[in-house]
Amino acid sequence: PHRTIVNLMDSLSARHPELSTPEPSLQFAAIGFDMSLYEVAGALFHGGALVLLDDEHRLDARRLLDVMARERIARAYIPTALLGHVAQIAIESTSTLDGLRVVQTAGEQLVVSDAIRRWARRDGFRLLNLYGPTES
Repeated sequence: PHRTIVNLMDSLSARHPELSTPEPSLQFAAIGFDMSLYEVAGALFHGGALVLLDDEHRLDARRLLDVMARERIARAYIPTALLGHVAQIAIESTSTLDGLRVVQTAGEQLVVSDAIRRWARRDGFRLLNLYGPTES
């Protein structure tokens, strides 16, 4: 009965090896949203810590970035609708997220803004767009 999520994790790990390392991951999505299963499984399948957020931290970009820095988050899912705003706040900040390796986004078509591009370049993470045909 769990073969589907196992197949998804195996497929993503094969295509994106940086998703299969045992590093701290952020659970951004509310637990009732389908992406939360992906976030939980991604961390637990590979032995990484899963850092949970409450609504206060999820909806405030500065607080979100503070948690990501404090917990040395390596992988984070940030919905496309919020990514540009979070990126803008991040590049206005003097602190960097040195441990961040991958930011994943989905939910709607991604337009990579200058702020997103600058944030990824400055903090050295890979942006992984998970938007696909099931969402269009």
